[in-house]
Amino acid sequence: MSLKISEVMSSPVHTVTRDTPLSSAIRIMKEKGISRVPVVDEEGRLTGLLFWRDILYGMAFSRL
Repeated sequence: MSLKISEVMSSPVHTVTRDTPLSSAIRIMKEKGISRVPVVDEEGRLTGLLFWRDILYGMAFSRL
């Protein structure tokens, strides 16, 4: 079986930038039912991925 990426990916792609408030990224992830969101720069180029685990880790250890 040979699937194309377009056959299994979410579409449209919802992205955030490094300047997006974390609360907005969380809202997007919750509303769209996705566990990760691409982080893009001003030109729309991928610079990273934000995962739920990153959010949880950051919240758990930001108060130490």
